[in-house]
Amino acid sequence: MPKANGKQRPLGIPVISDRVQQARHRNALEPEWEARFEPKSFGFRPGRSRQDAIQVIHVTACGATAQRLWVRQQDREAATWSARRRLINWTDQRSC
Repeated sequence: MPKANGKQRPLGIPVISDRVQQARHRNALEPEWEARFEPKSFGFRPGRSRQDAIQVIHVTACGATAQRLWVRQQDREAATWSARRRLINWTDQRSC
């Protein structure tokens, strides 16, 4: 985008009017979507951080009324890709 001094402005920088529109949309949609999320969800939510999630895990696992004995981390994308790859390999073996 051309600037007043004749140089070019990169397109990655939103102008004030774009930021205002983004804020208006966020303010309109955020309350509705926040109500739909589970209280245990911490990813990319306003007012919640990685430290909050770690604290909840610690209290759940080590608190006075510990309810869980283990924590599981899962990569769904890798798991589904692995299952697809096994299915593809299986069908390739069957077609020969």
